[in-house]
Amino acid sequence: MTYPWLEAVASEFSERLRGGRMAHAVLLSGPAGLGKTALARSFLASLLCLAETFPACGTCRSCQLLGSGAHPEGHVLTFEQHPKKDELRKELVVDQVRRLTAALQLTNTVSRRKAAMIHPAESLNVSAANALLKTLEEPPGDAVLLLVSHNPSRLPATVRSRCQALYARIPDLDLAIPWLSRAAEVPDDEAALALEAAGSTTWSATPSTSSAI
Repeated sequence: MTYPWLEAVASEFSERLRGGRMAHAVLLSGPAGLGKTALARSFLASLLCLAETFPACGTCRSCQLLGSGAHPEGHVLTFEQHPKKDELRKELVVDQVRRLTAALQLTNTVSRRKAAMIHPAESLNVSAANALLKTLEEPPGDAVLLLVSHNPSRLPATVRSRCQALYARIPDLDLAIPWLSRAAEVPDDEAALALEAAGSTTWSATPSTSSAI
């Protein structure tokens, strides 16, 4: 289920998919904590779904394979285990991008297109960003890259300029308070206090919309 403050972004993605206007790369950005990563996962499923719908059908072979983590055309690039430390890396490295690029060159076996989600995209180091740029400049004809970023200004301008932009905005309190009240089963005044404690004083006074960066 899409959070109500992300419905405009989800609708824009759905219209692009339905209208055949999906770019080779999409940059989904906005403040942290809004649910962008979960939304991007639903985008990934729709790009691979054999029904080519948003939300994805959830029942076709592609959706079943993605749900099991065994989809040959679905890829997620995020923090990996550090080879010399008992912790995850703190950046996305060039070897990860090279492996993804190689996978995107393979022949499709299930879905009409390949799709990859990269998050958090601003954690690409310089070498990884440069390697990704080469893929964005000469993308495989059937691949879509989904970049998810809390801080897109940290991405090279050359990467941002090659992506179709979707922007998730902080929701209006009039939307957020009732939602949290229902989700947490607490009164509206307690929900308002929780949002204030979470930093909601910086939230926008306008509802969620999507726009170019």
